[in-house]
Amino acid sequence: MKHKLTVLACVGWALFLSTGFAFAQNSITVESKAVDRCATVSVGIDLTNADAVDAIGLQLVITGSGSITSAAPTARLANHATAVNLQGSDLLLNAAGACLAAGSGDIWTLTVATGTDCSGDIVIDTAATPPIPLGNLILTDCNSCEIPVDFTAGVLSLVNQAPVCGVNTDETLHFSSEIVDKQLNASDADACDNLTYALVSGPGSITGDKYSWNPSCADVAGSPYTVTFSAMGQSSSSSGSTPLNCSLSAWGGIASTTGGRFLVRVPIPGGP
Repeated sequence: MKHKLTVLACVGWALFLSTGFAFAQNSITVESKAVDRCATVSVGIDLTNADAVDAIGLQLVITGSGSITSAAPTARLANHATAVNLQGSDLLLNAAGACLAAGSGDIWTLTVATGTDCSGDIVIDTAATPPIPLGNLILTDCNSCEIPVDFTAGVLSLVNQAPVCGVNTDETLHFSSEIVDKQLNASDADACDNLTYALVSGPGSITGDKYSWNPSCADVAGSPYTVTFSAMGQSSSSSGSTPLNCSLSAWGGIASTTGGRFLVRVPIPGGP
């Protein structure tokens, strides 16, 4: 549900517009940047005001795989009474008080929780049509007159980080009939991803995050054996896909090129 902010009008506003009065440039810009999935990030809201202002009203709407969890005023608004009203995907921000001198800098900092989508953009926008305030975007000068303000939406681009294979040491058996039972080592910086391991090449099998193989005397001649595995990062929004060893698939992260393989040495029967 959207909520309109009270419009602070000034006598003569329509006259200024109709006569082509030249206003100085004022702008509100929501920060745009690349962000991690499944993370908590800070997003700045910048006010560049060529005129001194005494009141700011802003209604924001967030779309995409993310949500605004809180908002806090910065030191620029130290002499202003501020209000934050977060309702669903709508965020109403208000500030009023002593005149804020012309300048540029952040006035609010948003806290945004990013979601599990493997890619895409989170957009933080307002329904106002700049540069004319319509109630969702308001800026008033020190005479309480509305002044035009441009608005630039923030775009947070989700970055899907590939899982990374850690150090997977080689295995040397003391007897050809000895069973290899090895914990695979990989990690994923995306907190919402569950790693899924798959055997790409080599003997043995992988169950969960464990590699196992029970060689026989017949396997001595081919020793050492190279075992290569992949580690896929899958979140709840991802469907399965064919594992790709040490690369990045179209839908999600796959293990990087470091550490995704190890050797298994099978000795001569009865020897070290």
